Amino acid sequence: MAALSEKILRFRRTMLFACLLSFVHLSAQEPKLVVELVSFNTIHDEINFVMLINWETGSESDIAGFNIYRSTDYAHRGDKINSSIIMALGSPSTGAEYTFTDEPDSSGRYYYQLSEVSLSTGVESFFRPSIDNDGEEDFDDFVKVFSDEENITGGEYVWFNEGSEEDPGDGHQLSIIVTSSASGTITVKQINAGPQNAPGADYCPWRWEITSDVGAMASIDFFYQVDDLQGVAENSDYVGIALWDAAANSWKWPGGTVYDGDHKVRLDDAWPQGEFVLYRRLFGDITGDGYVDEADLQRFADVWLGDSNGEFSKGSDERFFNYNKNESAGRQIIDEGDLQVFSDNWLSGTPK
Repeated sequence: MAALSEKILRFRRTMLFACLLSFVHLSAQEPKLVVELVSFNTIHDEINFVMLINWETGSESDIAGFNIYRSTDYAHRGDKINSSIIMALGSPSTGAEYTFTDEPDSSGRYYYQLSEVSLSTGVESFFRPSIDNDGEEDFDDFVKVFSDEENITGGEYVWFNEGSEEDPGDGHQLSIIVTSSASGTITVKQINAGPQNAPGADYCPWRWEITSDVGAMASIDFFYQVDDLQGVAENSDYVGIALWDAAANSWKWPGGTVYDGDHKVRLDDAWPQGEFVLYRRLFGDITGDGYVDEADLQRFADVWLGDSNGEFSKGSDERFFNYNKNESAGRQIIDEGDLQVFSDNWLSGTPK
């Protein structure tokens, strides 16, 4: 009898423990969603450079409002981005439409997730992360932009996107001085994404777009960080500015002068208008893949044989073969000295 009683007692303890586990498990589950969510999507506003998070509900019961979470990983919820709850606008019989604007601190791929907050309990419940019409992970690539408009007077340096509270920036500011007495308004946008028609160079992953109503030439200083060069020698042979020529539908290579102490490239006698990028390259790396290899040798041969004197117009891509910077009457001279440096760099991947 004693043995039977002991078995019954152990059985009761086991059942009680199982019930407790079941209770803990049910308590840990996500609360049931009560909002009827009709749609939830995100759009990258390429005009204002912000993310628009849109959602629509069919009905809302016992809901105080919503929160939005942003992440760089679809599998993780990330951080809440609204500083206060987004108040509910619907009712048990009607839904509502919502839009929330987000401007992340940096360019990148972002995922968003929506939650509802109960009015009676304050409990937060999460909807699944958004998916597209094909059932795939829904994401948007955001591009960070710094924009600065300044009035400028000839003979005075004016700074753009220098990183102050009034003019935010991330270390890629510009300064412009108009070299005549002209004045007007200049706007500089630093767009943290490469150009759509990327130049044949190892360009840094941002671009400057300058618009101006100042009808005069200027000196422009383009600033960068040392880490942006990724080990490329900090001089004018390997670092420079490329300019998109919209009329010719091609890139020009004005280059500029590198001031390594200030970490900047200066373009003199430049028109303060257009799209500019900072490029890095090895001497002879015309393809911009980081190495002087067979493809570059073919291009070098085309350059060498393209003219009986090895001369090419200033500003053409042949400037990347003109290591000694020899020119005659405004034309690049590609000669034996350049061939020697090209050979030294052959397959090395190391700046000369």
